[in-house]
Amino acid sequence: MTGAELLTNLANRVEDTTHASFTEALKLEVLNIAQNKVMGLMDNEYLSKSHTEVKTNLTPTESGSFPDTWYISLTVSVLDKGTFLDAPNILKVWDSVTNNWCRWANKDETDIYYNNAYFAVAEETEPIAWIIKENLYVRAKNRPTLDVYFVGEPDAIANNATSCDLDDLFEEPLLDLAEGQLWRMDNKPDRAQTAENNAYQLINILNSRISAQGQFIEERKS
Repeated sequence: MTGAELLTNLANRVEDTTHASFTEALKLEVLNIAQNKVMGLMDNEYLSKSHTEVKTNLTPTESGSFPDTWYISLTVSVLDKGTFLDAPNILKVWDSVTNNWCRWANKDETDIYYNNAYFAVAEETEPIAWIIKENLYVRAKNRPTLDVYFVGEPDAIANNATSCDLDDLFEEPLLDLAEGQLWRMDNKPDRAQTAENNAYQLINILNSRISAQGQFIEERKS
């Protein structure tokens, strides 16, 4: 749906087509809050399919503390878009120098790093990556060139938006959650609870379907 269509649907649900009880600005605010809630409840498979962004050809800086270690800050200015959730939501990292995906470091390796102990570059062909706060670290024999795949934050819903960042399947629970929030503001908890329950029910159904699909694929492989 477009932003205008979402606004119209929400206004109809809360019986406020003239924006007398809830302003248009408030409706847009709760729609954007609901959009983030829906994304937070979505199965990771949906997120990775519908909200993956990629920033290519990133050149990390050499670490001054450890040899064979390179790092880059995962900020909006570097990625050109914010990542969903507070911590950088990185899915995978490609190194075009070695033509390999980075292997995520295991706990033992990152523990060694935290304890300021040097660990040698593995004899594996793929580089090793890990994240500390907003920094992506990569261990490689040579300076890597990185493509970073991440879950991007959704575009804000506006009345002139031509589309919604969410998959069509999730627009219904988006409206349910937004409706519930407005009913709570209007001191109508029963109507709010009904709308929110509808949202959670539908999201659970959609998540269970994609989980079942993944299990079926794995069973076919085996």
